[in-house]
Amino acid sequence: LYADGCVYERTYRVMAELAIRDIDILEKMRTAMKSNHIFTYFHRKNKFGESKKYVTLSINDKDLIPKVKKLGLEPRKSATLKFPTSEQVPDHLVHHFIRGYFDGDGCVYFKRIADESTKSYLNLSIISTLDFCSKIKEIMKFGNLVINNDSDGMYYYRLGGAINIYNFLSYIYKNATIFLKRKNDKYKQFLLQRKDFQRQSYCKSKFFGVQTRKDGKFLSVVNNHRKILLGVFDKELDAALAYDKYCVENEIKADKLNFD
Repeated sequence: LYADGCVYERTYRVMAELAIRDIDILEKMRTAMKSNHIFTYFHRKNKFGESKKYVTLSINDKDLIPKVKKLGLEPRKSATLKFPTSEQVPDHLVHHFIRGYFDGDGCVYFKRIADESTKSYLNLSIISTLDFCSKIKEIMKFGNLVINNDSDGMYYYRLGGAINIYNFLSYIYKNATIFLKRKNDKYKQFLLQRKDFQRQSYCKSKFFGVQTRKDGKFLSVVNNHRKILLGVFDKELDAALAYDKYCVENEIKADKLNFD
């Protein structure tokens, strides 16, 4: 609802609207609420002039309005949306909340690598207000904030690199039972294409936080609740120094540092 929901105070109505191809998430939502509300279907032209079919789940309930507002869902919220507080969404449910928002206002797709007909990489982004995107970045501890020049005051939270995307998607899909199937399918496809990332065996290094790749390069890696790739280096010593610097600057209680 934070992404695709609307609140109409005057008519005491809460509504979620999606493209017809995503009706499965509304069906799961309705089932979870044990609701018998009917879906409404309609056609509307998109920005390219193409007629597309949409579906809505609408609930009229005067008592529901103050409850959803208390949870942070306000009328005309697009430009003022704030990330929910821990009272609105408890910490242990935050990854489920981010998944729900990602399903609504997130984008994930494969892009073909130039001159590599059989290779592609995954692109991932979320659009929202600066406050909302900044909070996601704070939670994940990686990613970039990019202003959306086509929409005043809106920003993108963008991810690059297989490890960051893997960590983000693994985080939001942890113990997930309700999700948008087409985006989850991209996650599964990503895992299948990245078997080398999941199963690649690294040689041990004499330094903490350093892994030696089969191609002879060195990864600098920190495990702080989740695996964070600091960089790929030609020299083993440089990877070790990057590991120590990150641990000291971020006050991470690493078991050991390579250098005092």
